[in-house]
Amino acid sequence: MEKYLPFISVVICTRNRSKQLYDALSTFKRLSYSGPWEMVIVDNSSTDGTYEVALNFALDSGMNVRVIKENRVGLSCARNAGVNSTKGDIVAFTDDDCYPRKNYLSAIADVFQDPSIDFCGGRVMLFDKNDRRVTIQEDKEIKLFGAGEFIPSGWIHGANMICRRNVLLKINGFDERLGAGTRFKSGEDTDLLRRLSFLGSKGRYSPEICVFHHHGRKTDSEEILLRKGYDRGIAAVMVKGIVNPNTRSICLRNWYWSLRHAPLSRKLRQFYFGMLFWLSAGPTLNRILRHPSFLDQKD
Repeated sequence: MEKYLPFISVVICTRNRSKQLYDALSTFKRLSYSGPWEMVIVDNSSTDGTYEVALNFALDSGMNVRVIKENRVGLSCARNAGVNSTKGDIVAFTDDDCYPRKNYLSAIADVFQDPSIDFCGGRVMLFDKNDRRVTIQEDKEIKLFGAGEFIPSGWIHGANMICRRNVLLKINGFDERLGAGTRFKSGEDTDLLRRLSFLGSKGRYSPEICVFHHHGRKTDSEEILLRKGYDRGIAAVMVKGIVNPNTRSICLRNWYWSLRHAPLSRKLRQFYFGMLFWLSAGPTLNRILRHPSFLDQKD
């Protein structure tokens, strides 16, 4: 039986990374894949010449690369714009400071040989050993996620996350209230994966799909700031799940266990930003309830 070689679209969103971007994008030239693929670079309202760097790469690379602009600041806005511009059956998301292994695309294709898999993620390794051990996922074991399963934060990172394009469109993509560039800093990847799972999609964590993250954080203050941002996103996503009667119980239970032994400062921070997300939707919660996460999509 002939192997299925899907058309893969790699979406890379970037903002004000003109000095580092070209070198990062150049690592994609070494990829080995027999099937069709493209790269979509989304400039998220940069002010430092990032757009020109991306255009020059597109012209010089000899690859199938498109550069688009998204002027609304926010990673979720940029990723949604990227998805809307893609042509592939499979959409792979990674960051502008990540370098893929040579077999990155072929490893993605291997996972999607299984037609029941709608989303997957892979390893995110530390590129610079002097960087803090944060924003990485080094687990070497395959993990399957059944339909309706609660996806824990951090199992699949937005820096190495792949979905079928049709399921992304089905749920209207990323929640643009979440992620880098918003008040809640993070959580857009976890939110999207949980919505997919709760609506019946199956997924997989595959360590063979691997990128190296060159995040550059080296100090205590940088790590603390990052973790505080994670707390904001975790809280917002948990509140979204709690508001939904269909997922309230599983989200309440998992939030309790995740915070049971956490420091008081972390508990208070998550409760505060959870309430802030709740209140930001308006007194009647109509804005939350209208979001695709909470629509009954059985029709």
